Amino acid sequence: MVEVKKDTILVASNKRRKKQTNKEGKTIMSSSDALAKSFSVSHSGLFGVDEKSMLEILVKWQPEDLSTFRNETSYIFLKDERFPFEKCEEILLKILKREFKRFKDAVVQWTMHPWERDARMARKALKRGSQAYGLLIELACTRSSDELLGARRAYQSLYSESIEEDVACRVEGIQRQFLVALVSSYRYEGSRKNDVAIKSDAQKLNKAIRNGDKTMLIKDEEIVRILTTRSKPHLEAVFKCYYDDFGKDIGEDLGEESGLKDTIYCLCAPPAYFSKTLDSAMKANANKNEKEALTRVIVTRTDVDMKDIAEEYNKLYGTPLTKKIEDVALGNYKDFLVTLVQRALNKGRILGVDEKSMLEILVKWHPEDLTTFRNENFSIFLKDKYFLFERWQDYHIAFLVKEFLRFQDVVVQWTMHPWERDARMARKALDGRPQAYGLLIELACTRSSEELLGARKAYQSLYGESIEEDVASRVEGIERQCWLGHCER
Repeated sequence: MVEVKKDTILVASNKRRKKQTNKEGKTIMSSSDALAKSFSVSHSGLFGVDEKSMLEILVKWQPEDLSTFRNETSYIFLKDERFPFEKCEEILLKILKREFKRFKDAVVQWTMHPWERDARMARKALKRGSQAYGLLIELACTRSSDELLGARRAYQSLYSESIEEDVACRVEGIQRQFLVALVSSYRYEGSRKNDVAIKSDAQKLNKAIRNGDKTMLIKDEEIVRILTTRSKPHLEAVFKCYYDDFGKDIGEDLGEESGLKDTIYCLCAPPAYFSKTLDSAMKANANKNEKEALTRVIVTRTDVDMKDIAEEYNKLYGTPLTKKIEDVALGNYKDFLVTLVQRALNKGRILGVDEKSMLEILVKWHPEDLTTFRNENFSIFLKDKYFLFERWQDYHIAFLVKEFLRFQDVVVQWTMHPWERDARMARKALDGRPQAYGLLIELACTRSSEELLGARKAYQSLYGESIEEDVASRVEGIERQCWLGHCER
């Protein structure tokens, strides 16, 4: 198998072509060179393919341009020995298929039910053998008890056998007992801890590690029992007790036993574990299993703890996770992963930042669509206790004010129930200077009697007082009489 290096590509390209320069004497990359670079990205440790750049070049080429490209890139296309055509290097063809496939796989995994996704990943790990068993540890130790149970149910449905019996049948050697116990576990998830049991477990772990064969620790009954059955809060306390009593981190005492160390990291420090997994995945010399972790970790942790992972990654490696992904990934694949990470980092910033997409949806909605939206999004809108309308939660509006400024006002006002919208505008006018009182006249004179009555009800609900008494106490002159007169219609 011939490995094509990026440096080889650049040298070959320079030998065949005379460099083109612009007026300032700077080298210009030809479209052929640019496309060759796109074809060769996977050899330089990059992930995915820059589909957009490829497309911009390829759609402009005529058959003769393609023929020239194939003839000039002998490191990509080989002249057939018998017939007059240039054929693509088989190894490069496989790599390109794999790199184009990354985006598709990421999308498929993202849209899958988490149970099915975990079940399919477990099956793949079992098929690949011992070098992929770390994924089984990850799945068993970073999921909640119910999530792991769901994956086990999905596994049965997909493959007509339990994951436990499949692990027992496929895994050989000293890891079998430990892995079967891990995937079978249903841990207690409450906060209750027993200090006596914690002390006892720490002592038993130390005794097993100190007296046992370091290469056989994964078979030790006490180690297996403690790591596969105890709750995560209990284990965190056990490892702290271990350090306090014996002066060393348990990871240090385990030496080279990577399976047990990964288990401890996954159970008690998932952000650190996933940060290291991501770093390994993005190295140029990463193997197939390691590279696949880039998609897997981001897709599976986006809605769980990606914000913590990104912060830990930045702390460990001194660079933002999104920046690192942008450096090593390309095209739609890169955009997809960066967007998921950014989404996790922005979690809690209500409604996000994609004004264009929001606008495309909102302008098509009729009043009944907006009513449905308000009714279905009870995390944003509350049913008023006294009157028949759905009102925004105040803290959501506060967030939106910061995020959207003018555009936010349009979005919020458009989605609000008309009663609430008018009530809030009236209050805003009353809180402002006298020159804003014209809005009170506008509301009083352009709404129907029913609409004005609705606004008065919403005002009472929102501010704990009637709009009439608020106007009477704040407004002077003709505006007061005008508003009060219309309220009595």
